Amino acid sequence: APTVLTGVTGSSKVMQEEIFGPVLPLVSVGSVDEAIRFINEREKPLALYVFSYDSKLIKRMIAETSSGGVTANDVLLHYSISALPFGGVGNSGMGSYHGKHSFDRLSHLRSCLIKSLNMEAVNKVRYPPHSAKKLSWARFFILKRVRLGTLGRLALLAAFVALAALVAQVMTAVHWGLKLNCLIFILKLNRNKHLKYSYIHVCVDLSVYTVVNMQSKVDLFYVQCLFHVHIHFKHKQLLDIHILM
Repeated sequence: APTVLTGVTGSSKVMQEEIFGPVLPLVSVGSVDEAIRFINEREKPLALYVFSYDSKLIKRMIAETSSGGVTANDVLLHYSISALPFGGVGNSGMGSYHGKHSFDRLSHLRSCLIKSLNMEAVNKVRYPPHSAKKLSWARFFILKRVRLGTLGRLALLAAFVALAALVAQVMTAVHWGLKLNCLIFILKLNRNKHLKYSYIHVCVDLSVYTVVNMQSKVDLFYVQCLFHVHIHFKHKQLLDIHILM
């Protein structure tokens, strides 16, 4: 028969394990703060039910506790709505299902990257056999400290070369009506004078918006250049380049 237990404390034996049966232990607390603390000191529950006329109190209970789901002023309703994800957190479970959430949870999200071979000549330095010339290039790129004057000009040149290559690829995509997703690496200097890589990420659909962020420190002068390239071809081809210093 359904049983309600009163005079129960957090240390009572009935509170040590999950109850699978018609037994409801009641634990009295002196305040909302104590109730929140009581919940947070234990394993995260599968569901939290809050009964109150005070909407602010309900929102506070939701914000300051963690549980698989919440129903205010009723029970089990969040489980019965197929559009809402149902599941636990921590010891009460992992993940959620119901409706589209079941499809997402039980499906494999496959990552696929298709790299173009058009710039493969540049990548040959990575492949064996490794000649003395390739080794000298590798040593150059792994230097921790380099001369700022030379490398600063090199970084700026690399940025413009990368930008030119980018525009060429975008114009090709515009001409053939292709969708393009490319990643171009350029040289970058930070405040500690270390050689680093930066990149350009381009996505082309009906329009193109590209941001190139390059930082260069030459002597004691810190420069940050932001390149905006916008190509719009709904009605005609238009190329705008903005350089902010």
